[in-house]
Order: sequence, then C-alpha cells, then structure tokens
Amino acid sequence: MEVLKIEKTKISPLVYFSTEEPLLIEGDSRPEFCSEFYQPLLEWLKALEIVTKTNLTQEKFELIIGLEYVNSSSIIYLSKVLKQVNTIATLEHVTFSVLWKTLAYDEDMRDLGEEFQEIYQQLNFSFVS
Repeated sequence: MEVLKIEKTKISPLVYFSTEEPLLIEGDSRPEFCSEFYQPLLEWLKALEIVTKTNLTQEKFELIIGLEYVNSSSIIYLSKVLKQVNTIATLEHVTFSVLWKTLAYDEDMRDLGEEFQEIYQQLNFSFVS
C-alpha cells in the first residue's frame, strides 16, 4: 500500500499512514472542512482492511494519536477513524494498538481517549503524557 502523508498546518494535524511504521496523527485538528480532511484517512484505512482480509498472515499495527486540540467536528471524524481501525482489529489475525499521547496537564484530551477506549474495545489503548 502507498504511504498517506498529509503535512501539519496551523489547523490540521500531521498524518502519516504506512504499513511499515506506526500510523500517526499529531498536532491540532480544527480544519474548516473536516470531511474533506479526514476522507483520505478513512479511504486508506478501508483499503488496509481489504488488504488484511485477503492476507491471512499475522498482522500487528499501531496508531499513535498525539492531538493537542480537537474541535467538535474533528472528534466526530476521529471517532470514524477509530471505528474503521476497530473493524480491522476484529479480524482474527490482526492486533491493533492505540497509543494516545497528551500533554501532562491536558485532562480533557486524556478523558477523550478514555471515552474512545470504552467505545472501541477491540483496540489496545495505552496512554502517555
């Protein structure tokens, strides 16, 4: 699969999706048009699901999320990303972990990660400040 790389801006996070390295979403997420920003991520993850369904070898993936600010629209799309990741993680031969990185003082972002952990139980969440 091809690498998906979206450069970080003042209003959107760095995205780096590759099957060879941990998937990464890092920075602020408050793009004006969230659907346009997050659609390539969802399409890439859907393609990953198709590839992993046909390839029955043991697969281990990690998603690193290090967001400092997330607006309400981004939370909706981040949930869609995690839902797709959770779907991939339901495959017998796949494990998917999520490393949720927050600033030490940012309890709101930590709480958001813990809420997602409760919803997407196929994912192995760990938290780092």
